[in-house]
Amino acid sequence: QTSGGRLFLTCYMLVASVCLAKILETIVTTVSDTIGDRIVGEIFESTTWVHKADVHKTGFITESDFILFKLQQLQLVDADVLNRLVQRFEYLDSANREGYLTIGDEIPSKEMVEEMEKEAKRNGERIMQVWRRRRQHL
Repeated sequence: QTSGGRLFLTCYMLVASVCLAKILETIVTTVSDTIGDRIVGEIFESTTWVHKADVHKTGFITESDFILFKLQQLQLVDADVLNRLVQRFEYLDSANREGYLTIGDEIPSKEMVEEMEKEAKRNGERIMQVWRRRRQHL
């Protein structure tokens, strides 16, 4: 019951608490990683729900459909972001509805981008502004 004894016990309790917290953190992290790895593995291997990737009801799943669906299952891509990207693609493809974008038509080619970079720099604009202006004249 000396002041030195109290100081020792106080320090001992603090150090013991920090060590116990670190041990518990390690255990929780290890368990979480193990469970997470197992879940990821199951998502990779599972084909049970992949039919939902056939959004156009064609009876076929493309490589892109499969990959995007799995990314969504893994929660690596937000459903709202994915829907916005699909809508943007459909808007760009709206002139011909072929399911693909033609380089040099709906999207600029490498050479067109290089020209637009120069024009944008000369005019103090962004490349997208130049592209939109060019698209209006078509």
